[in-house]
Amino acid sequence: MAWQRLIRVLSHEINNSLAPIRTIARTLDRMTSNTDLPTPISENLKHGLEVIHDRADSLNRFLQSYTRVAKIPPPTRRAVIIDTLLTHVCTLESRLVVNLVSGPKVQIFVDPDQLEQVLINLIKNAVDAVLLASEHIGAQAVTIFWAIHARDLEIFIRDEGIGLTQTENLFVPFYTTKETGFGIGLLLSRQIIEAHKGTLDIKNRKDRRGCEVEIKLPLCVLNVSDLSNSAHEDERQAPNTASASGDD
Repeated sequence: MAWQRLIRVLSHEINNSLAPIRTIARTLDRMTSNTDLPTPISENLKHGLEVIHDRADSLNRFLQSYTRVAKIPPPTRRAVIIDTLLTHVCTLESRLVVNLVSGPKVQIFVDPDQLEQVLINLIKNAVDAVLLASEHIGAQAVTIFWAIHARDLEIFIRDEGIGLTQTENLFVPFYTTKETGFGIGLLLSRQIIEAHKGTLDIKNRKDRRGCEVEIKLPLCVLNVSDLSNSAHEDERQAPNTASASGDD
C-alpha cells in the first residue's frame, strides 16, 4: 500500500536525523555536568537538553510503532487450543475481570502470538471504554466468547463502554481519539486478521450502550485428520539426529 511505503520512507529519513540529535544531547549533558557554570545557566541548559533528549526518544518510539504496522511478518501458524489462548489473554488485563464465556474446546491453526496481540489490543480498548463510561462496573462489562461454524471460527468481544461516535475513521492510519494514542492499534489488528484471511468488524451494540467486536477466521478449526496429518508432516520434516551426530 502507498501509506506503508510512505511510512518506511519517512521513518528512515527521520531516524537518520534523530540519531545525531540524541547523541549530541547526551554528549552536551555530560560536558555541562563537568563544567563550572553559574547555577541558573547550568540548570536551564540541563533542562533544555533533557527536553531535547526526551522528545527525540518519544518521536523514536512513535516511529517504531508505525514501522511495525508497515512490516508485519506473515503468520507463523501452529495448532493451539482456543480456550487456553483466550484464557491467557484475559488474565493479562489487570484493571478489571474480563468475562470469558466457555465455548467449543477445539484446536485452531493460527499464529498464536499475532492473534494474542490482536486480542490484547481489542480487550484494552474495551476496558478503556468501560472505565470512561462509568465508575460502577458490572460483571459483564467486558465479555469475550467464541463460536464455531464448520471449519470457521468467530470471536466476539462485547463491552458496556461509551460506544462509538463515528466508525468511518476507525482503521485509518494515524487516526486516534485518545490523547496518548498513536492510531495504530486497530490498524495493526485488522492487518493481522486479514493476513489470516479473516475479517475484523467493530460496531455499536444494538441491545445496550457499548461496542461489539467480531473476528472471523475462516478454515482455521482443525479436525482429527488435520492433527494427524500435522503430526506426520512434523515427522517428515524432523532432522535425523542419529545420522547427523555420526563421525564424518
